[in-house]
Amino acid sequence: MAVTLGTWALATLLGGCHSEPLDSSVAGGASDQSHDDNGWTATASNSSLDTPPQNALDGDLTTHWSSGKPQAADEWFQLDFRQTLVVSSIELDLGTDSSDASYDDYPRGYFVRLSATPNDETADVVASGAGKTPITHINLKGAAGRYVFIRQTFTDAHSWSIHELRADVSAEAP
Repeated sequence: MAVTLGTWALATLLGGCHSEPLDSSVAGGASDQSHDDNGWTATASNSSLDTPPQNALDGDLTTHWSSGKPQAADEWFQLDFRQTLVVSSIELDLGTDSSDASYDDYPRGYFVRLSATPNDETADVVASGAGKTPITHINLKGAAGRYVFIRQTFTDAHSWSIHELRADVSAEAP
């Protein structure tokens, strides 16, 4: 199943993962609230006024979500697929411009939960680790859920930012 997120299509094809840029006129354009063909939304514990969570889903590496404060091990970011999906992996992308002020705003530590319930602090942790710049790749091993809850777990002077979040998903098995 191919899922369009911004200008990327992520697909599971014959058991393999595939991602390729798409023409936005074909793909449905950016994935912000007003142009979101797949209906995915994002929420977060903290945000700067000019960097809301939905910026991480808009298909534009020049915009981003930011916690707007130094990492304090209490930040979270949540993706709502609006339906239960099987998630192979997610990527937190900070872009390719190392001169961008948010280029080093990767999560110093994280864990991920998938759940049918928003902000579910009791769901099993399906992945954990340390982020890196420019892309934090998180293998979720085919876990299923409607909500992807990412908790940032370390302290650091940098904010936590995501320029684009990509997910490799497929429909839930019957």
